[in-house]
Parts: sequence; structure tokens; C-alpha cells
Amino acid sequence: MLFEEVFLENADIQKLRMFRVLKSMDESGFTITDLGNHLHISYQQSYNVFQELLNDIETITGRSGPTVKKNVLAGDFLPVTIDQYRLFLLQESIQFQYLDYIIQSRSANTDRFCQDHFISRSTLARKTTPLRTMLELHGIKLSFSRPGFSGSEQNIRQFLYIFYWLCFRGVEWPFTTVPQNRIAERYAQLPQVGMNTIDRLRNLLMLAVADLRIAHGHTLGPMPTWEHLWNHSELVTAPINQQWYPRLSRSELARENQFLAFQRAIEFNFTHDHHAWAPLYDTIMGNDNVIHRYVDALVDCLENHRRNGATLTVKDDPVLVTNFIRVALANIVGGPNFPTIMGMNDPESELYTHSNIYKTLVAAQPTIMLQLGLDQQYSVTACQQICEELCYLLAPHLTDFEWEQMVNCRILVTNNDFNSRRLATFIGNMSFVHIMPETESDQPADLIITGVDDAKLFQAEASDPQRVFVWATDVSGSDFYRLFITVEELMFNKLGIPFTSHQII
Repeated sequence: MLFEEVFLENADIQKLRMFRVLKSMDESGFTITDLGNHLHISYQQSYNVFQELLNDIETITGRSGPTVKKNVLAGDFLPVTIDQYRLFLLQESIQFQYLDYIIQSRSANTDRFCQDHFISRSTLARKTTPLRTMLELHGIKLSFSRPGFSGSEQNIRQFLYIFYWLCFRGVEWPFTTVPQNRIAERYAQLPQVGMNTIDRLRNLLMLAVADLRIAHGHTLGPMPTWEHLWNHSELVTAPINQQWYPRLSRSELARENQFLAFQRAIEFNFTHDHHAWAPLYDTIMGNDNVIHRYVDALVDCLENHRRNGATLTVKDDPVLVTNFIRVALANIVGGPNFPTIMGMNDPESELYTHSNIYKTLVAAQPTIMLQLGLDQQYSVTACQQICEELCYLLAPHLTDFEWEQMVNCRILVTNNDFNSRRLATFIGNMSFVHIMPETESDQPADLIITGVDDAKLFQAEASDPQRVFVWATDVSGSDFYRLFITVEELMFNKLGIPFTSHQII
């Protein structure tokens, strides 16, 4: 379930999709019919969605309706970003408003909220059903009678951090009761190694959520495995001090620092900067611990299913292994179904379940957990979350594993110009494509890309005579787009999933 689907109605999701299309169009203008074609909806539906979208833009910008419509139809620059419009839609939803209300208010009351928003309690319950389902998946219960959350405080804080990050994405400060300048001053005391602007925004949210929960009297429980690892490492110093929270005991303060370090440790990082992966890698893989043993078992499983001729063994990729460590930390130290950003908002997660690598990982999890003595704690759902996150990490490496599900592509163009090099680079960067070498000339191809504009020449070679893509000498950006759509459709067919091109919008 995508994050937007929990908080937005279908009409709002359609408006958001249309707005994304508008932002991606060139400045030559368009018609309502063009929008309908892009979104695969009727003219009347497209017209209705467009009118509602214009009303929203008028509200956001303060411009008059006719002016907004004229500017938008002419392809003029829209002074609203996608994230700004998305946040506007989220903030208009009852689900968001209720959740934000009970998080920030010290004296939240469900009946008063319903009265203020002119809805019944049953309507609130109906609209928040997907939200409550998502929360329960992560071991959190939402109460109406005593507005708030019950469950592990670690899970609650991680969910709140993800909620505010996915909603706001740095567009504005989300808290009315936590001053941004106070959190920024505290953030300045954190170790800054390798941090960029996005890291800064995320860390500010982590600190703000902690500040809010502490102010409301919620303290963290113990995390014994992480405490052991943290006490034997130099992952992070202790930035949260007694002056910030004088009412916390020494043990409570230590847990605050340990959990902040934990939240930062489980964030994926794909840079090859030594400082970004080495401290965590050395801490875990340099000692005997449950995370080290899990990663070793996972790597052994993947090596057993790696194709012959793969360029690099899994264990020799320290960035990939370090991200495996992050998955294991979140789901073993954090506990089964610990909330993660990818687990709550990965649009490709439904594709993973159709892949062979996912099935391999799911089949291996019970054995690995049994070896670690954790088999009684992990349900099928908890193991599936782990495997989906691992599939996300392995997506760029699919050619090393899923040979039979690759799109077999034969490139038949002259190899003596820059155009052919651009083509080979573009196709080669698709992790689900296998470029067939000359040694496989007797094997059928799923797709033939050729500079010869005569499909009849290749009908005997192609498994599907229509899958011949002519690559002209004067290609443009639209040709690359059409090629990508063609290859992606073939990939969906291999996975046995119905394909429509609007899925990538």
C-alpha cells in the first residue's frame, strides 16, 4: 500500500497524477484531450479533474480562476512544485488532520475534532481504516477513546518520523509546538560527517519527534542488542544531553542517544564514500553478533543463486553489504515489521513478489531465522517486509541473479559512432535487460534493436515478430522514452503482470 493511498481519496490521487503530467509537459501548451490520453481516462473525466485541480492552484497561489486556467493551458510556468501540491492535498485530508492533531496536541479529544470538522465519529473511523491497518502492520494501535498510540515507543517514533518526512519533504516545518530554531541549534551539535541537505532535514525531524514525545511524557524502552553493539562502536557520540531534558534519568537519556544513532544507522546510503559505509560495516562485520550472522547467511544464499560469470561476488561489494546490514538492523534489532521508509512507500514493491529473486529470499528466511534462534518471532508478513527491502537493494544487480527473467535484447547497429554508444549505455543501465553477445546469436531475442528499417529481415530471429525496434541515426529524447516503454512492457510480460504505460507516471 502506497503512502498516498492511505491519506488521499481517489479523486485527489487523480489530481496529483494530472499535476505531475502538467509539470512534465513542455511549454508549447496542451489540450484536455492530451491530458486524458496521458492519464488513460475519458475526456469528461479529464475535464472534471482539471477543473478541480485549477481550483486547488487558485487556492494555493491566490490568483484568480481565469488567470490560472489561461496560464496553465498556455504551458506557462506553474509556481507550485509537485511536493507543494502533494502536501496541500495531504493537509486537506481528514486522515492527515486527525493524525497530526493527536500527535501535536496535549489534550486531544476525538469528539471535539469531529465537531470542529463537521463529521461523525463513524465517518472518521471509515476514513482512517487504511491508516489503522498500516499502523497495526507495524505493531501500533490508534485509539479514538483516548486519542493516541499504543505499542513500542521505538516503532511509534519511527512511524511519526516517516509520516512527517513523507508528507512534508522539506517543504515547510511541520510542527507548531516544537520551534525549528531550537531543534536546529541542537542539530548543530551532531556529528556532521558525510551529511548533505537531505540528511540534515531528516535529522531535524528525528530530533523534533523525540522532543515532542518526551514533552508528552513518552520514554523509550530498552533495545538490548543495539545497546550492546552501540557500546562497542564509535558510530556516533552522545549529542542529546541532560540540559535538554533535565527530567530524564541517566538510563532514559542513554536510550535517547542510542535510538537516535539507530535511526541514523538504518537509513540506506548508496554512496561509495568510505565515511558513509565503513564505520557501520566495521562495527558489525568486525565482531560476532546476530546481524553479522544474518548477513553472512544472506550472502551465502545469494551466492548460491548467482549466475556463472557475474562480475562481482556479493560479499565484495561493501556498499551493498552495508545496506544489507541496515535492513537487518531495522528488522532484527528494531523487531519484526519495524517501520521503514521503503516498507511504507516503495511503488515497485508489488513487482518484487513476481520475481524469482524475491521467491528465493522468502524461501530462505525461515531457515536463516531458525539458525539465529529467531524463527518464533517472525511471521510470514515480517519476512516479506525484509525480502521486499532486500529486493529494492538488489534491483540494480538483477542481471547477476535472474537470468531467466531478463529481457534478452540483441543490438544490431553499426558500432562506429556516438549514437550506438548512447544506445548501448542506455540499455546497459537497465538492470532487467541482458544484452546478447555474438556468442548467443543462435538464441531467440525478446527484442531486436536495429538501424535497418525492414522488420521482415528479423522475423525469423525474434520470438515476437513485432518486437523489432528501429533505431534511427537522428534519435531524440522521445525515442529513448519509447524504447524504455517497450523494454519495460516486455519485462512486465516476463513477470506475468498486466502493463499499461501510465504506471510510470
